[in-house]
Amino acid sequence: MYGPKAQHFSAQWQRLEMNKGNNKSALQGQNKIKAIRPKAQYNPDQWQSLEMNKGNNKSALQGQYKTNAMSQSLSKLYVHVIFHVKHNEYLIRPEDDDELYTYIGCVIKLSKSIPIIINGIENHIHVLCIMSKTFVWQILWKKLNAIAADGLKTKGSYYQNFAWQGGYTGFSVSPSIVEAVKKYIANQKSHHQLQSVKDEYIQFLNQHGVDYNAELLRT
Repeated sequence: MYGPKAQHFSAQWQRLEMNKGNNKSALQGQNKIKAIRPKAQYNPDQWQSLEMNKGNNKSALQGQYKTNAMSQSLSKLYVHVIFHVKHNEYLIRPEDDDELYTYIGCVIKLSKSIPIIINGIENHIHVLCIMSKTFVWQILWKKLNAIAADGLKTKGSYYQNFAWQGGYTGFSVSPSIVEAVKKYIANQKSHHQLQSVKDEYIQFLNQHGVDYNAELLRT
C-alpha cells in the first residue's frame, strides 16, 4: 500500500539517490581532474627525457644481468719453458730422463696446469704446458726447480750436487703453432746434433723479441 508515510520515505529515498548520484558525479569529475593533472605538469621535452632515462636504466640492468651471466674466468695459455743445468755440471743421464720428466709432469698437474710434452737432452729441458688461470708461473718454476732436483738426488751420489740455473726462459705459444712446437720438443736429441744449445737459445730469444745480455748467457 502506498500511503503518505510511504510517499515521505519514497521522496526521501529519491533525494538520497539524487544526492548520491550528484556526489558520484562530483567524485568522478574530481578524479578526472586528478587524472589529467600530471599530464599538464610535464612538457613534451620533460616526458621524452623521462622515457630516455627509463630506457637507459633498463639497458643498464640488462647489461648487469649479462655481466653476471658471464662472470666465470676462462683462459687457455700455452707456455714453452726452457731450463738448464747449472754450469753444465752433473749432466742428466739418459737412463734418468723418464723419471725426471715424470717428476716435472706431476708438479705441473698438482699446480692445476696441463703438461703437453716434456723432453730435452743432458743439459737442458723443454716443457710445453697449458698454464692454470690461478697459478703464477714463477711459483710453479720454483716448485719444478726444487722437486726435480730433489728427485734426481735420490738417484745416487752422482747427483749429490746437482742444481739448475737460477733463471729460466719462457714464451707464450699461439694455438696455431702448438703442434709445431710439440714436434720440435719431441725431436730435441736429433735437433741438437745439428745445432748447439746456445744457438738454439739465442734463436728463440730473437724470434720472440726478448732483450738479453750476450755476456750473461750460460748454455
